[in-house]
Amino acid sequence: MPHLLEVVGRLAIQGIELKLDQLFVGRAGPKQALSRLLEASKPAPLAPTTWMIDGGHARPASEPRRLPEPPLEWPAHVQPTIVPVGTPAGNAATPLNGFAPQNGNGRQASPAPQQTRMPNGAGPDTGNGRFDAAVATQFQGLMSRFLATQRSVMGQYLAESPAAPLPPAFEAATPQLNGATNQPSGANGAPSPHGVQAAPATIPAAITRYSVQPQEAPPHPGQVRLAQGVVVISADDNGAAEILQQRMHALGQRALLLDPAFPGEPEVQLAELRQKHGPIVGLFYLAPLRNAADLPTMPLNAWPARLEAETTGLYRLLRALAADLNTAANNGGAAVMAVTAMGGTFGSAAATAFLPLQAGVVGLLKSVALEWPHVLVRAVDLERQLAPQRIAEYVLAELSSTADRLRSGMWRDAA
Repeated sequence: MPHLLEVVGRLAIQGIELKLDQLFVGRAGPKQALSRLLEASKPAPLAPTTWMIDGGHARPASEPRRLPEPPLEWPAHVQPTIVPVGTPAGNAATPLNGFAPQNGNGRQASPAPQQTRMPNGAGPDTGNGRFDAAVATQFQGLMSRFLATQRSVMGQYLAESPAAPLPPAFEAATPQLNGATNQPSGANGAPSPHGVQAAPATIPAAITRYSVQPQEAPPHPGQVRLAQGVVVISADDNGAAEILQQRMHALGQRALLLDPAFPGEPEVQLAELRQKHGPIVGLFYLAPLRNAADLPTMPLNAWPARLEAETTGLYRLLRALAADLNTAANNGGAAVMAVTAMGGTFGSAAATAFLPLQAGVVGLLKSVALEWPHVLVRAVDLERQLAPQRIAEYVLAELSSTADRLRSGMWRDAA
């Protein structure tokens, strides 16, 4: 818009006759009087229930904005003194609370007897309810030791290196309560003037790490139970889909291959198959096996197209087949199976490189299994080096299996 105005202005300066009416053709905006333009362009007033929120405050829009509070200033009669963490009470020139009260002559008064507050209230008090510098210093020291401990533990967890020893100051700054009296205790159970008790802090010798490991799953052979109708197969590029189609025909089950080059939407192709061959009772999704040899070297900018072809493609097929599959499930049986190539272990212990975004296919089937409880849902993961015959055999074995499992894989070609 600024460039257009600049060009129009330059043309006008050169004395060129301009016909600007064409800029407003088709624009049905209301006409505004110049005298009321400022008032008409004001933003609409906020609703009465609107709240204004910033980084530190929240207020109704009807209330005036609060001015920032003035910074904290020390009283004239008090001088803050920082007491190092772990300094004994009897060895400090000032009281434990960190203040040095002044008498009338400007000299430091003698330390007064200390009072120890309960930890759920505040730390040692000055007697006038003011801020306690020593408690704040002690708290900061404790947090520093905590962060050092956290860094040591995480370093051991990630790098499996021995944890660094804790500084001695950590023990002196670790508060601990006596469970029987809920009072701070010192040596021999006597009240401690610090309100803390030396409590040795330790780090576990070993950090437990959980990981998913594949387990041997015995076969559970059974019978294929599908309603009367056809199953559709989303083909791979290695011949496994054609072999699977032949094996199903041998079992008396009609099977059709989806055309990956179909010019229309998948819903249109399914509608044509449904009109010609009857209801669809199963979907076998082998599309993730296409170009499996290229998975380890696939560039990152090619991932979106692959995700669209695999996970999004499966979603669109399932959405188009929702009515067919749920009807078939109530009339004899329906099945949804998808095959991925993540090493046969769903990526948890793959011996070769794989494409992690194929996990989206498995995640989608998890949702399908919850939403369609009467449909047989299986996610099958295989090594990409498996022969097409073995892929077809394993898919059929899972189709007829009576095992109650969603995911299964085969990571070695055992003849």
